[in-house]
Amino acid sequence: MGRGKPIKHPMPEKKSFFKIIGPFFVMTLIVSASLFPVCSVWPAGLADTLVVDVEGTGVIERQNLSRAREKAIENALSQALKSAVASMLAPGLRQERIEEAWRAVSANRGNCIQRYAITGETSDGVTYRIGANVTLLTGILSEKLRSLGYETVQPEVADREVILTVNDVRSHEEYAQLRAFLKGGVPCISQVRPVRFSWREVSFQLTLKEASRCVTEVQLPFVVRDLTDDTITGEIKRRK
Repeated sequence: MGRGKPIKHPMPEKKSFFKIIGPFFVMTLIVSASLFPVCSVWPAGLADTLVVDVEGTGVIERQNLSRAREKAIENALSQALKSAVASMLAPGLRQERIEEAWRAVSANRGNCIQRYAITGETSDGVTYRIGANVTLLTGILSEKLRSLGYETVQPEVADREVILTVNDVRSHEEYAQLRAFLKGGVPCISQVRPVRFSWREVSFQLTLKEASRCVTEVQLPFVVRDLTDDTITGEIKRRK
């Protein structure tokens, strides 16, 4: 590729911002339904995530674009980790201490990065640039920082609205039992509103709060079959 020839991907405006995604209660439900008959206390806070949009750069040497791209990705992931560390440490910490903390956790960076996606790529023949959307596991990162003696802060998590649909509900009694479980069996549900009650299918709109406390020790009355950011589909458990 010659000098100045762009790679055909849009490059996002250079920025670094954060979006908190709480591990709403279905994360606990999935773990308890798939791994344990009765769920023991699971540290849901370890699944908290932080999404960061960053830019990474890599110098092009000997026209080796592949190697420069790898460097740019590494740089982006490093920048994402640094941003996450800075956002989680207690306010007022000196920049030198922030840099020190970032270097201390960088060796095990892979444990803290859940996934990343490339959002744009450009090259001017000298520098390769990529935009990346990086999801970090802030619970694990916070635990590591605290083990190293750093004070961390808990990011605020906004309430979340989720539609839960449960199939194979065969009676009003089963419906009432399910509603009672949702109201009393999951600590992070602040409100339960019935949406639909039709033949063998019921839906509720749930308001979820304080996702780090979404832990349950009781056996679930339904199995999670499908999951998106704002919907959950399940099916009543029945003895065979």
